[in-house]
Amino acid sequence: MPFYDRTIELAILSHPQKDHFGGFLYILDRYDINKFWLNQVYGSSRSFEELLDKIETKDIDLVMPKAGEKAEIFGGKIEFFWPSDEFIDKNTFSDSTTHRLFRQTGLDTNEFSLIFSLDTGALKILFTGDASPLILNKLSDLPAGRQDQSKLKSDILKIPHHGSKNGLTVEFLKLADPTYGVISVGKNNSFGHPANEVLNMLEAQKVKVKRTDLEGDIVFKIQSSNVKSNPKSK
Repeated sequence: MPFYDRTIELAILSHPQKDHFGGFLYILDRYDINKFWLNQVYGSSRSFEELLDKIETKDIDLVMPKAGEKAEIFGGKIEFFWPSDEFIDKNTFSDSTTHRLFRQTGLDTNEFSLIFSLDTGALKILFTGDASPLILNKLSDLPAGRQDQSKLKSDILKIPHHGSKNGLTVEFLKLADPTYGVISVGKNNSFGHPANEVLNMLEAQKVKVKRTDLEGDIVFKIQSSNVKSNPKSK
């Protein structure tokens, strides 16, 4: 973004864990955000409360999309595949300690990660947050008629959960069938991400892997019907 552009039209938070929302605490001090999309699950931490306070103070439009919902932005189309109303109703609850717009859960908040695609017309990108095999298998196993699984097919796949072995499955990878797989992961992280099992899985499916720990920021330039990857190191 040019230095004089201080407006972000749309921000999307996959789920309320600090390694995903922490940067927004600083961004909100420096930029105006028009719309903020996130899921309905409450993150019970002081940092998440601080995030919500900043969003409310700046009167930002909060949207909580669910499976089946669609939106258009700058000529592109966004479609959400997870979480579903049914899953949220079954696995969340409200109580007096929760922010009025959110619900509590006894499950790992990873399970509620927003899974959505961005279709620019030239290519399709599938975002998966920190979704676990449990959730990816739910999408892979949906019966015909409930969801057209071809909608999950993508050119670029954001590999779930930083390349953890508790993320991507072979079934979901074959369904998405991406050309590129992007792993957002910290260098020399203590979790050992990305897992060798996932890297081997991607290699077996001939997916071109881009990793932030090795290449810094990963930038895809969209030119007509072609996609070019231009890694930019920090």
